[in-house]
Parts: sequence; C-alpha cells; structure tokens
Amino acid sequence: TLDHITVTPSDVTLLPLDSQILSAQGYDLWNNPISGLAYSWMVAGGVGSLNASAGSSVNFTASPPPANGTVQASVGALVGAAQIHVVSGTRPWVAIAAPASGDHLTGVVTITYTTSSAAVSIQFDFDDGTGWTTIGTTVALNGTYLWNASTLDFVGGSLRAIVTNNRAVTNTTVVVPIEVDNTPPTITLGSVADNQATSATLTLTYTTSADVVRVDLTYFDGAWRTI
Repeated sequence: TLDHITVTPSDVTLLPLDSQILSAQGYDLWNNPISGLAYSWMVAGGVGSLNASAGSSVNFTASPPPANGTVQASVGALVGAAQIHVVSGTRPWVAIAAPASGDHLTGVVTITYTTSSAAVSIQFDFDDGTGWTTIGTTVALNGTYLWNASTLDFVGGSLRAIVTNNRAVTNTTVVVPIEVDNTPPTITLGSVADNQATSATLTLTYTTSADVVRVDLTYFDGAWRTI
C-alpha cells in the first residue's frame, strides 16, 4: 500500500526561465519503492510551469518574478513536493584551465580553475563511463585542486566542475575527453634469431601492451648501449 511520495530533487533554486527535471517515486510504509503508479503533477505558488501534468517525471520551467513555491506529485490523496526557489541575479561561472580536452593524466592531477566573484563553492566530479563520481568540494574561488587519480584507469572520460553562488544558483563546466592511465606499459621479449654469420645481425621479437607508443632497445657490454 502506498504510504508516501518523494519528489527528486527535493529542493531547487533556479533563475527565471531555467528548467529542471523532477521525478516522483512512491513508497510503502517500509520504504520499499512501488512501481506502476499514476502520478498527477501541479505547481503551487505561481513559480513556473510544467511540460506535462502526468507521468513519473516532468520538466519544470521557472517563471519571473522571484518567488518560492512547490511542485507537487500526487496519487489520490497522497502528495509529495519539491521546494522551488526562483531568484534574481546572474549565473556564476567556472572555467577549467587544466587539464584540457584530450589530456592523458596519471597519479595526482592538478585541476587549475577560476570562478566568478559570486561563487561560494565548487564541486569537482569525474565520469569514467559508469556515471559521475564526486572528487571533492572547495570554497577557494580561484586556484588549484588536487585530484588523486592514482587508482583510476579509463579512456574517453570527463571532468566536471559545478559552481554555486550565494543564492544557490549553479553552473557547470565539463572537460571531455580525458584519459587517466596508472597502469605501467608492458613488454615481453620473444625469440632471438642469430644471423651474425650471414648478415651480421640479431633479430629480436617482442610484444607490448596496446597503449605503448615507443620501445627503446639496449644491450649491455659493461655499459648499457642503445641498439
């Protein structure tokens, strides 16, 4: 039996004309999710409009002037709501100077960034292809942030910075693609063909891991010398 409804996200701050996807989920008394519910949606407080009045999710668009209200999802008499805050002002920004798109990273990575003066916090995330994972948050408006990526290995990933101002308005910058590689390359020597009698050469065979870009071969006769 349906006991309560949760709307996600539950608290949203937007500038006029900004949009936000809201989703509803109903639960029983033991907080188990219930599928197949028919949700009805409405806006209270005159803070915006919805693209639909039914479904498991809707797209809310904020309207001027600044105000507080709710977006409500209901099934029969049960109602779940998200708090909506429409505010005035300018959207904050964050710019990432390093790393850049296409960079190959390893170990501890220095993220270099700048923000607008209204920023109060910056959150950094990465996506290795399985979804966003939080790196950390800082209140330093400009400078560097150290990302310990030494346990990661992925290609075609992304780095994201989310900046928030003192009105809880956010903005996002994404750097894509990036590669993180902390696995040393491998090389395996194979057979050696002795052709010294005919061509005065030795033929070496070897195999490497797929990401190898250069192989340096040397020999030792009391000192290492490049072949």
